[in-house]
Amino acid sequence: MNKLFTLSAISLFSFSMANAASYISNGFFEQNVDGWAMWNGGDDGASFERESGTQFDGVGCMMVVNPISDPENQWKVQIHTSFEVDGDGLPAGEYELSYYIRTKSGTGSVRVSTSGEENYQGDQEVTASYSQKTLKFTSKGEVDGFNFDIAHTANTYFIDNVTLKALSVEPQDPGNGEYTKASVGIDISDKHQEVLGIGGGIVYYQSWFTEHPNSEAIFDTIYTGLGLSALRIGNWKQDINEHNVKDELTVYNEAVKRLGRENFIVEMSSWAAPGSLKENGDVNGPYTLKKGSDGNFVYNEYAEWWKKSLAKYQEEGIHPDYISMQNEPDMEATYAATLFDATEHYVDYTGKQFDRAGYDKALPIFVSKIKELNEVPKILGPEVLGIGYGNTQKYMDALDASLLDGLAFHYYHSGENADDRYSKPNAFVNAQKELATKYGNMPQFMTENCAMRAEKSGNDVHTAWIVANSFNYNRVGSYMYWNLLWGTSDMDGCIAVNNPWDKSQWKTDEGYQVCLDYHGLRHFSKFVPKGYICVGSTTDNSDLVCTSFVSPDGKKATIVVINKGNNHAVKVNSPFESSVARLTMTATSKDERSKDYGVINLDDEIQMPKMSIATITFENNGSPDCVKQNSADNTIIASFANGNLQIMASESADATVEVWDVTGKVWINKAISLNAGVNTVEANLPSAVYFVKVIANGKQSVVKCIK
Repeated sequence: MNKLFTLSAISLFSFSMANAASYISNGFFEQNVDGWAMWNGGDDGASFERESGTQFDGVGCMMVVNPISDPENQWKVQIHTSFEVDGDGLPAGEYELSYYIRTKSGTGSVRVSTSGEENYQGDQEVTASYSQKTLKFTSKGEVDGFNFDIAHTANTYFIDNVTLKALSVEPQDPGNGEYTKASVGIDISDKHQEVLGIGGGIVYYQSWFTEHPNSEAIFDTIYTGLGLSALRIGNWKQDINEHNVKDELTVYNEAVKRLGRENFIVEMSSWAAPGSLKENGDVNGPYTLKKGSDGNFVYNEYAEWWKKSLAKYQEEGIHPDYISMQNEPDMEATYAATLFDATEHYVDYTGKQFDRAGYDKALPIFVSKIKELNEVPKILGPEVLGIGYGNTQKYMDALDASLLDGLAFHYYHSGENADDRYSKPNAFVNAQKELATKYGNMPQFMTENCAMRAEKSGNDVHTAWIVANSFNYNRVGSYMYWNLLWGTSDMDGCIAVNNPWDKSQWKTDEGYQVCLDYHGLRHFSKFVPKGYICVGSTTDNSDLVCTSFVSPDGKKATIVVINKGNNHAVKVNSPFESSVARLTMTATSKDERSKDYGVINLDDEIQMPKMSIATITFENNGSPDCVKQNSADNTIIASFANGNLQIMASESADATVEVWDVTGKVWINKAISLNAGVNTVEANLPSAVYFVKVIANGKQSVVKCIK
């Protein structure tokens, strides 16, 4: 059978919304298996590849080799593809997924599971002859891909002709129609974690930036432009006697000059132990520490090197606030790396069998050595590659958590999406919540994340969205983007810097380009200084992702609003009785990035098209003792004036008024009738701090005031 489409078939296909088929980038495997990834099973010997000769039709199919038989855990071998969609996932509607499958011989089993929103097919028997399998499922707008779960029965499987058919799709707003009303607000009473720093890393290519003819402009753009409050650098002093730190010192000093040292934190990580301490004798390569003559890993020598190298950095003027013993101890990298398992562990890597050093045993020796210094930074760990698959928990369960001053980790996997996970921020939410729940008693640092590819449209919004989720769900105190500056000819990182020694390769006259991710990060870093408190947000529309912060003195506030859905006219409610509000906007459809709209009138709605970001800052210019702490509706305002309680309502209503002091004593609790406008309630109360609650029409306002 040949894969031929007649004119009538193509016409019918287009007419019946089968543009859904285009959501699967490669379902026929005629040339390759691009677009597919192994989520689980690779470590257990599973594999997949294109195969020719056993296809259902055409010239190719996908062959999956599964060595596992586990009927209760089909997911142990998963081959995944992500749907090619704009936004979170498939448009809301009903779909039918179809595929043809056979075994090499005998019988087997397969099921399909969707990602984003979970749908599961029942176990399907597979024989040595091709048969068609289908799964009908519903998308609410967040189904972003699917898996072949194939670990039920060990066998070799052949899969072909994978298609998706849209049975019915809800009408979609194309993003250029009318703006629907929505509202957002800040709940200052709902306080969470302190912001310790927002910024990122300058670790590789340092000489590209320090030696660049336009280095001053580059540092102005990255430091002043972003208003960073966190900087991550590397401990590269493998040879403590010879290594020159001129480039690192310049990167550090340029930040101090523009930001003021007290306004940002510095985190330092080590990428590799000296080659003399690694089993392969080289800084590069995925190898662990060597063993000494006593048969034990050289933990003490490693900790001693760290202590001496850090002392050298401090002597030369670089003073980290936080340090991490090893960047990504679980990452089998070919570049600078040193591997530590959670515990000492016997492994087989590339056919070579050996023991691997344990992070749990190295950490206490490392901490003890660092504390011998006169200047002792705080200790972070274990700084693993991602937060999926329980990896952070595995390391934390093995080590003594009392040795750490904060939990550090990266966002390179979430356990839910392996294909361009950067464009799907909500794939991280479940893992983020788990960390916040289990380790909420310690500060959390997301010290590295980026797209790891050339930029795509929407990177600015996705960057901001990931940052928002990290504060809202992970409850991080610090978020650090990976490559603030990157030496490349592609648009990668926040600023892509071209080769300073070869102007013929420059993409612009300046020799550097500001990338989309820069603006997504800036919506937070520029307007949320170190020391702010993450507080609650309110919104009446699920398209809007909101993250809010208040200054330590309670006089300033910031809300970042990300519109991931349709066009909305957003009413923004100030947390203060009277405030000056300023707006900064990024809008993909308008090709606007970090546009400063200046002071805005909060009586007006903000027009936020699909895929846009709005950062609104507030400064209280009224009485410092009266702060609104109410819902996004903001229909009622209460305050003390002339010794009495004044309540301003937008409409008439029957209401309940309750007033209590800081001890919890209730002074007023009564039902009243409110008129539209200002209402006066007699309040013969002594001078003190009070809380006033007004409930009317099912809406509630709480105000903290001094009388």
